[in-house]
Amino acid sequence: MARVSIDELGTLLIVTILIMVGLRLFISRIVTDREKKNIPPGPRTWPLVGSLPFLIRSKLPPLDLFAALADDYGDIFRLRIMTTEVVILNSYNTIKEAFSHPNFQGRPRIVPIEDQIGRRNIGLAGSSGPVWREHKQFILSAFRHFTTGPKNIDDIIHAEAVTLISEFSKLSEPFNPHKVLNNAISNVIAVLLFGKAYDYAESDFNQLQDIINTNLRLAASGGVFLFIPFLAKVPFSPANKIKQGIKRFTDFTKIIVDKHLKDFDPDHPRDIIDMYLQRIQDDRKRGITSSFDETNLHVLCGDLFGASTETTNASLKWSILYMMMYPDVQTRVQEELDRVVGPDRLPELADRASLPFTMATLHEVQRMGQVSPFGIAHACTADSRLRGYDISEGTLVVSNLWRLARDSSIWSDPDIFRPERFLNERGDCIKPDALIPFSIGKRVCIGEAIARKELFLFFSTLLHRFKFSIPADSRPPSLQGRLGLVHDTEDYITCASSRLNKSVEK
Repeated sequence: MARVSIDELGTLLIVTILIMVGLRLFISRIVTDREKKNIPPGPRTWPLVGSLPFLIRSKLPPLDLFAALADDYGDIFRLRIMTTEVVILNSYNTIKEAFSHPNFQGRPRIVPIEDQIGRRNIGLAGSSGPVWREHKQFILSAFRHFTTGPKNIDDIIHAEAVTLISEFSKLSEPFNPHKVLNNAISNVIAVLLFGKAYDYAESDFNQLQDIINTNLRLAASGGVFLFIPFLAKVPFSPANKIKQGIKRFTDFTKIIVDKHLKDFDPDHPRDIIDMYLQRIQDDRKRGITSSFDETNLHVLCGDLFGASTETTNASLKWSILYMMMYPDVQTRVQEELDRVVGPDRLPELADRASLPFTMATLHEVQRMGQVSPFGIAHACTADSRLRGYDISEGTLVVSNLWRLARDSSIWSDPDIFRPERFLNERGDCIKPDALIPFSIGKRVCIGEAIARKELFLFFSTLLHRFKFSIPADSRPPSLQGRLGLVHDTEDYITCASSRLNKSVEK
């Protein structure tokens, strides 16, 4: 009889255990599916791997694939990635109903963050339940402070817009606008969080942006850890590199927090970090157990930086790109700015109501660019029903905002860039309910108001001062876009020609 080595027996035992576990999961899933006959429709699923064979065979880009599945299955369809159920919502009414429901307010586990920090359910963007509610109320209160207090968010954005046009003026040769736009957007959140604006050449500022941009890039390629969590522990994997990036960012913010602690005055908070430290101190004095501590503070800083920079930067890049590709629209925006604002000052937030075509153009950029085509995934926190379907606890719920923005039953000629669709008969700018680039419901983007102010002031200021065009002897840039963590433009270069002979500053 052939002898079997200890190593062979160990391997055989491991394989047997894996097969048994797989069969148990498969049988459990079959039983669950039979018990829940009203599960949403969707393509065929396979044992263990779920819908992956279908997704691989389709060979369609995700945006096109999800749009096609919405055409096939309607307002709601279902996929299974490995053993994780994913429900995709494709109509405005379905998204609104789900994201207003108390059982669809959770977030999926973000394993690299949990592994690096050593805790679950932390920060703002990735937390659920009481932690999320406490931090949401805190941030809303902090933003109100910057609306009514001495350090006004409107002034912060306006000052950064002045710096932005100064930096653009230095770029005489065709250039990629990504870096300089990212600097301006990052500086706005830096003032709110850290109490200071950085010089664009400052080493600390460039280090901070490198950390944020690297992590966001890795997150786009490492998102598979949502469905295969153990990959976050594999050395050299994107998810493992994200953990290293989180540590770099935490090390950066620890230095800033330590400086704040040295001269902290609870009666005169300078920024969000001071307000947070004040909240920690107040809760301790009153003997209140809450989620406010320095660990959550570091994660919150990362949430705010990550959420505010990448999406706003992508939106502004799309706006410049569309102005290059549609010079007639650019001319019409600039004629409106010249008529309303004039040459002797820069646009202000108070001008928005008097600039309907400019606002309509921004709406159309957001609809066509759709920088967050699937929003941020929600997690179902308890067995629920939606539109007559059973949704199990733990299911990921995703809004197909890309499909919504191109739904021909809502938008005529949805693939055509046409800002006029947002103007009524009187020429006033209107925003249909179905345009929800910042999502909707209880977990709508908490920084929506600030982001809208940034988009308007930066876009209108740039168009007031510069004409954007395709560089001579260059091919027109692509409008196809690139899907990562956000739907961004492909890299392009632009020419920014000054429209004024002298600088205007307020």
